Amino acid sequence: MTRASWVYISMLVTLVVGIFLVLRAGQHLRAPTDVSGTWELEPTHTGTARRMTVVQSGQYVTVFLDASRRLDLKLDSATIKHQTGGAVRMTDGEWTLTFDAAQPATRRSIVVSGPIGVATYDAQRVARPFVDVPAKPSESAVAADAQ
Repeated sequence: MTRASWVYISMLVTLVVGIFLVLRAGQHLRAPTDVSGTWELEPTHTGTARRMTVVQSGQYVTVFLDASRRLDLKLDSATIKHQTGGAVRMTDGEWTLTFDAAQPATRRSIVVSGPIGVATYDAQRVARPFVDVPAKPSESAVAADAQ
């Protein structure tokens, strides 16, 4: 065998072993619970917000309450570590937002606490990004509409 063949085989083996090690090291990792989307809010005891939009990228969450208040939050470490479909808690040190563990995931109780007090809501997710996007019409449907 030529030297080039040995180099090629050793690089291929290194690649396969590397992929195996990466998959093995990450096999216990879980994606954070998805809370993104638009939520209709119904105050239970306190609170004035009626709509909340949540934009989530992994553990980082941006919350817009009635488009008047923006909160840049991060899932707390306990929520990330114990992804079991339980409560989802996020904070920035000043504000805290907690989604309860209610099922189904489209209805939840939400508690928002911060410098101005505590607000509790019953919430229902009415839209999810990238899920509620209408499908692109197929060519056959467009052709049928044209006739």
